[in-house]
Amino acid sequence: MTDTPVLLTALSDDDCWNLVAAHRPALCRIAFTDGGSSVIYPMNYAVADRTLYLRTDPASRLTTAVQSQDVAFEVDDVDAAWERGWSVLAQGRLREVTDPDELERHRELRFRSWAPGQRLHLLRLDVTRISGRRIE
Repeated sequence: MTDTPVLLTALSDDDCWNLVAAHRPALCRIAFTDGGSSVIYPMNYAVADRTLYLRTDPASRLTTAVQSQDVAFEVDDVDAAWERGWSVLAQGRLREVTDPDELERHRELRFRSWAPGQRLHLLRLDVTRISGRRIE
């Protein structure tokens, strides 16, 4: 634990997008409601043109959130030794990607799912709000 004062600063939209796009591993948490209960899934993601992409199984509980509700996306990075880090929260609506051109562009993204099995269902999170904070 450090004895220096902690500084908490808000991040600009550009800072948020830059951090999310560069973060490795590209692992986030997606929060949504399913059957009246709050659910949070860890998921891999990819970013292109300020749009977040996720892959899942078509039978996933996450598909219940597609176009029916807002979801929350959260990613952070922490240096526990120095007690520094950042966190970004994005909110928006998920939709299934069906456009052939968009599907083709997505193949070019660096995207690797940690979960076993094929994740053939491509979802797009159209972000309506993004915010973040850095602690130093």
